[in-house]
Amino acid sequence: GNLSYKSEGVQCILKTEPRRDLVQLFRYFNGQDHFYTTDPDEIGTTLPGNIGRYGYQYDHIAGNCYRRREEDAVPLYRYCNLVDHCYTTNPDEIRTIVRGEYGKYG
Repeated sequence: GNLSYKSEGVQCILKTEPRRDLVQLFRYFNGQDHFYTTDPDEIGTTLPGNIGRYGYQYDHIAGNCYRRREEDAVPLYRYCNLVDHCYTTNPDEIRTIVRGEYGKYG
């Protein structure tokens, strides 16, 4: 693949249709890192092409996901190492799910 990333398979399934029990998952890009969030206030814009906090430009709505844990659904964890973000459904990948705690990759 591009940029020396190795495919680790499907991490989650997003719904394409909006529903009352789902929230939008927004995608941003800062030139080197993609950033996903369900809280548009984190970056501060949802206008196509607009640049918000930390130099992230709004890209698009990646899909819709559950607000809370649901039966037959798994959480998507987000990690940051001050260079880029890692997203995974496998809590053992970084070895912590405690918010604000540093884990160990690999």
